[in-house]
Amino acid sequence: MLVEWFLRVGVAGLVLPSGWFGRPYDDQFRLTGSAALGERLVVCLDDNALLAVLRPGEVVEENERLVIRGFDQVVWAFSEYGSRRSHVQVFDRGAIELVGPRVT
Repeated sequence: MLVEWFLRVGVAGLVLPSGWFGRPYDDQFRLTGSAALGERLVVCLDDNALLAVLRPGEVVEENERLVIRGFDQVVWAFSEYGSRRSHVQVFDRGAIELVGPRVT
């Protein structure tokens, strides 16, 4: 479902349980890899960022958004553009939303 969704929308913004990553609808990611590894869904964005979702409960499409909820844990790891400084965030509740570009 994830690959097909990205093929259709091209790029997506990211909403973490803590809120938008970057400016809403401004920071856009391309899917550069994905895999189901054991009980994890691993998603690589822009060859620079990684979402690792442990036991995703539900992955659904809702109004140009792909929503992942009911997970046990999400690890979000990325490097800053320019400086390449690394960051890691861990979430144990909430939802992850991949948001397609606005249609005007």
